[in-house]
Amino acid sequence: MALRLDEIVARFGGEIVGAGDTAVSRINTLQHAGPGDLAFLANPKYRHQLATTRAAAVIMAPPAMPGLVAAILTPRPYLYYARVAQWLNPAPPSLPGIHPSAVVEGDVAATVSVGANVWIGRGARVGNDTVIGANCSIGEDVEIGEGTHLAANVSIYARCRIGARCLIHSGAVVGADGFGFAREADGAWVKVPQVGRVVIGDDVEIGAGTTIDRGALGDTAGMNAAASEIGYFQADIREHHRRLVLDIFTQACEPLRHSGPYDFGASDLALRIRDVGLKLGMDREFWHTPPADALFLHRKIGGLYLLAARLKARVDIRALFLRHAVEATAVLKHP
Repeated sequence: MALRLDEIVARFGGEIVGAGDTAVSRINTLQHAGPGDLAFLANPKYRHQLATTRAAAVIMAPPAMPGLVAAILTPRPYLYYARVAQWLNPAPPSLPGIHPSAVVEGDVAATVSVGANVWIGRGARVGNDTVIGANCSIGEDVEIGEGTHLAANVSIYARCRIGARCLIHSGAVVGADGFGFAREADGAWVKVPQVGRVVIGDDVEIGAGTTIDRGALGDTAGMNAAASEIGYFQADIREHHRRLVLDIFTQACEPLRHSGPYDFGASDLALRIRDVGLKLGMDREFWHTPPADALFLHRKIGGLYLLAARLKARVDIRALFLRHAVEATAVLKHP
């Protein structure tokens, strides 16, 4: 595919410097670009490469450097590059239809493409123009929105929901059990059933090999929304970082899910939260400090659990929380 600069600007905006009829067919770096290539300058430290690049045109922030054959000026060159790259490199079309080896027990739209050895369980619903790659497993009552693409070997557990126009890469597992165990007085572990769901919104991309566990009782979507609202998640957070934070939140709520007095002395809850927190803290890509009030609350809860473990306290956290939640709701309704 070849595009003229004036065609690109007509679609995405920006200002042309030089010949608008310059044709480009590939995106490349300033250093490696050649004739017919469209390069981009997003990081100022590479500005010196403008003097030697062989690119037919360059996407860059104003002002244009003298001597360039052609350029597109835009205040956000990296975003502009991403849009042009998508246009020049469209996803290969997928033909609708169901492979003979697939087992489909759910409701699949006529425009869906289902690959070899796929299983789609009873009650599952798959929207228009969705692509289900080979060897995927779609559990019972799963909902998948239109235009979503599942690469090969993706597993979606029962009752989870995937939004529209999502991209889930190979090996991802959505909806497996999260960590949930209670401890007997003799030290034996009792598994806590994980009966919540995973709800993925629209336009989400999930990386290869990612696991997103289901909640023990509620949907992870509500917890994700709450964490975003109080500042734990930045807009560009990586999915595996989001998953680790939600794992901390899920574990921290363990005493709230427990019916009756929670035995802090017999639980390793504080150590588990500490271990996940240390793992995040060692990851330089995650370094992000939440707002002070959220961080203060986080530290208080962590400290409370450590103290309760040291005191071997047995506290009915669920009953205390519900009592104060009712009181708070009454105050909000009748201040």
